[in-house]
Amino acid sequence: MHVNYIFGITITHNYFEVGHSQSEGDAMHALIERRKKNQIIFVPEQWITLIRCAKTTGSPYGVTELDQNLILDYKCLIKKKLNWDWNSSGKKMTWTKIQHIKIEKENPDLIYFQYDFLNDQHLSINLAIKPTSRITRTKRAQEAVQCELNEGQSIPLLYNEVLPISTAKYKDLVSLCQCKAIPDIYHFI
Repeated sequence: MHVNYIFGITITHNYFEVGHSQSEGDAMHALIERRKKNQIIFVPEQWITLIRCAKTTGSPYGVTELDQNLILDYKCLIKKKLNWDWNSSGKKMTWTKIQHIKIEKENPDLIYFQYDFLNDQHLSINLAIKPTSRITRTKRAQEAVQCELNEGQSIPLLYNEVLPISTAKYKDLVSLCQCKAIPDIYHFI
């Protein structure tokens, strides 16, 4: 919806029916798994090399390396207490059964959806409607941090500091280094 608002475009998204799809990604993942079969991976950077070199013909797979400075906090764009639970007909939303979504540039708070591709009728949910008592009684409150972005402002980072690892994980890694299960060259402490 943020892209819809910023660029003023209509967005249409179709979801595959579970278990009825085969994509290029399936073949790609299978190839990467075959290449990994007799490899030992010690650090994430080795995954990047393995993925890039997995194909023997054609162009190599493209890998975009991420760090936490590229992960943005989109929740700040959600206004407090949006209606995510009840459609415009007053029926409970079943998000996992939706097969088609459309958000029109004219009204980004209204989401049109279909539970079935064969049915031409679009249902809708209006996110801007204030929750009624029926909605506020739901198990999950739709509380979110409110964040108004003015023109020219950017979406804030999700993490402002390095993400820590648990003490147990740290101890496990140290023990693997001490027993030489992880070679010395990979000991970045």
